[in-house]
Amino acid sequence: MADDDTPHWTFLSRHAQALLCIARDPDVRLRDIAAQLGITPRAAQHLVNELRDAGAVACERRGRRNHYLIVGDHP
Repeated sequence: MADDDTPHWTFLSRHAQALLCIARDPDVRLRDIAAQLGITPRAAQHLVNELRDAGAVACERRGRRNHYLIVGDHP
């Protein structure tokens, strides 16, 4: 099977994938999350906002960038 014919799927939801991006680099940009997940930056922003609203991620502004912190005791 050629690379182009290989099915692309994952066991992880987009939210979990975004959380992994943040875990790897707390200073990650939304455009980098979008590129890694193959989605638009607007969709990445939506995912991160949902994670923040659910209490799974905290966001802190550092200069012109955001710094994310994964809330460890969140279920």
